[in-house]
Amino acid sequence: MSNTPRQQAAAEVRAAIARSGANHQDVADALGISRRGLTRKLGGERPFTVDEFVKVAAITSTDAGSLLNAAYGISGEQVA
Repeated sequence: MSNTPRQQAAAEVRAAIARSGANHQDVADALGISRRGLTRKLGGERPFTVDEFVKVAAITSTDAGSLLNAAYGISGEQVA
């Protein structure tokens, strides 16, 4: 079974959070959502918005373009 784009995006966000050492409650607070809401997004049940991608990138010290590229195959030049 192949990953859907939403599942791939969730996997990339999970990886960025894990690399940064941020905890899920802090990420949820920064996104303005509940921890349960974040868990649903990280599980691929709910999509991340572009604004949430940008915030996750800032929280995890990850380049937003790189995060979007890894998640959706979008290059940084296309995002800018």
